[in-house]
Amino acid sequence: MAIKSDGPAPYAPTQTVMEIVQGFRKRDFPTPITVDVLTRAGVTDSLAPRTLQALKLLDLVNSDGMPTEQFVDLAKAPESEFPERFAAILRSAYQEVFQFVEPREDDMAKVRDAFRVYSPRGQQGRMVTLFLGLCEVAGLVEARPQRAHSQRKATGPNGGQRAPRTNPFTKGKGQREKNTPDPPPDRTVEHFQPSPPPATGQHPFIRGLIQELPPAGAEWSEAKRQKWADAALAAFYVIYELPPDERGGGGSD
Repeated sequence: MAIKSDGPAPYAPTQTVMEIVQGFRKRDFPTPITVDVLTRAGVTDSLAPRTLQALKLLDLVNSDGMPTEQFVDLAKAPESEFPERFAAILRSAYQEVFQFVEPREDDMAKVRDAFRVYSPRGQQGRMVTLFLGLCEVAGLVEARPQRAHSQRKATGPNGGQRAPRTNPFTKGKGQREKNTPDPPPDRTVEHFQPSPPPATGQHPFIRGLIQELPPAGAEWSEAKRQKWADAALAAFYVIYELPPDERGGGGSD
């Protein structure tokens, strides 16, 4: 059905509508398409009713929830023909809108004015967003640049480019992403510089070791005792210098 003046216009999110369209193209979708079917397909409870309404207003689903003939034909279309076929569906559904605006040429204000006759009035901004998003999918408008808030997320606090986040689960075992700096070498006691003891005379490493001790009289396994002793010995190498004749390589200064 074509969208008519003083009547409703679709205002579901573009991404949600296109996920259902592409889902119908890729697999056997349960029919009739209902709110329950959409929620089971991953649409949230709050978006399912308006998504179903959008499918009906775009003439992809009839009043009984069954896919229309043009929706079935769209599902069968090869990927190379999808934009052209989808554009034809949009021009039919938004026939009134296209009589007043050409989204590729007209500015946002003119496009917004074309939707002032549709209901609900409080959702007219979302109607425009969906219309332009669907036109972008169909190739009727150029891809829009990223919004300002997306660009801010991609930059650091001082305006510099923020390094992209990496997902460790997507990298092959033993592989690092290109341009990722090498990890720092393993830290050994030679890499640490002795820090001056605090005013109390107790080094923070020693304080940490003492805090790891269990209460007096508690059970403490042999394995845990050995781990504590190994940690203590490593701390001693950091804090205290060996005599020259005991240092690695031997000899005196």
